Amino acid sequence: MIKKFIDKLLGKSTPGTSGGKPHFGKREEVPASVHGINPELVDRRAAEVVQTLKDAGFEAY
Repeated sequence: MIKKFIDKLLGKSTPGTSGGKPHFGKREEVPASVHGINPELVDRRAAEVVQTLKDAGFEAY
């Protein structure tokens, strides 16, 4: 059971499946008013790392 779960996460095919990469939904920005997490509680250094990666052209969350 665990092996099947890990294989599914890694996109490994098993007999009778389509295989390939896992299909995840499109990234969607969720405002703080919806998810309820206070942005002021996010560590400043973590937010700076995400912003630095975004500024360099990477996708970061």
